[in-house]
Amino acid sequence: MLFRSFRRTWKPLRQAYFYKRQLDNGKTLDEIMQEFPEQNIPPFIKMLEVHHIAKSIDVNESLKEKIHDDRGFPITTLERFYKDKTVTTFLGVEFDEFGKIIGKVDKKEFEKGFKKIIEDIATGAINSRKFNSADEREAYLEKLPDQFRPDLTKKGKFTSSDFKIQPTTEVKEKKKSKQSKKIPKGLFFQADVPYNLSSTSLRIVYNELKDINVGDFPNATHDLIRSFLECALVYYLKETKEYELVAKHSSHNPNLSEMLTFVASSNCKSINDNNVKQVANQIKADWASSYSLERMNMIKHNENWVSSEKDVRSAWGKVESLIKILLNPKK
Repeated sequence: MLFRSFRRTWKPLRQAYFYKRQLDNGKTLDEIMQEFPEQNIPPFIKMLEVHHIAKSIDVNESLKEKIHDDRGFPITTLERFYKDKTVTTFLGVEFDEFGKIIGKVDKKEFEKGFKKIIEDIATGAINSRKFNSADEREAYLEKLPDQFRPDLTKKGKFTSSDFKIQPTTEVKEKKKSKQSKKIPKGLFFQADVPYNLSSTSLRIVYNELKDINVGDFPNATHDLIRSFLECALVYYLKETKEYELVAKHSSHNPNLSEMLTFVASSNCKSINDNNVKQVANQIKADWASSYSLERMNMIKHNENWVSSEKDVRSAWGKVESLIKILLNPKK
């Protein structure tokens, strides 16, 4: 199969948060650097540090949503500022060799200038076309009113851990709302996706999908969805006596692409729900979506691709209707 390159869609901030997940899972920075020797990790740590502080700044709700958007926030625009020695001197900070921020001024003084820069990026006053040169950034700083200029004579110390991320409206609403059913740690509740097959091996994989911690293991989960879908389709087609309509060779099973094509076609009589047939077709055709066969193949075959928990839950949401049918064939 010819795989399209997804590397360009993996934005810097998203890659930075991939390394953050490694840290959150207990790995040390040294271990991550050894595991990914081809990557320059400290700049991503620096990006995480600065974005963490940006999300701690108390701004109005519309700007807060833009700043907290890990996918859409223009981090490279902010990166031009915090990589500029003139800017870091103005703010009273520096970075160590691992990308960790070190505050040399009173925290509140730092926040004066940093908040202004963050707000201007969020509103678009600073964008990818403005203040790209060192001279332009220096002129920007010189024109800032006194209320946004840190007083560097007020010495202090701080790190990123001294900043607490501001909750967004979405987070606040989630806390206030009382959900009738908690989001499962795994992909689903057993009551939502019943299992009525006699296959013990498929039952074992089903239980793993149900119980796996998607947040901790998004890539393993995404890969497991693909494997489970393929094996469940083979079993289902044999149960419905349609296997021979798909199998081209007696020595091995049809591949997942061939089986999805069959399910989406009018030749598959056991599935007559057009919405489910459309799902099977979309899994094959919508290559850029997280639920697509090609995206699931990327997890297996492309060393430059990773999935997030959001990707995996989105993929499961798409394939769930088909999985339910496969696990509960009509007698």
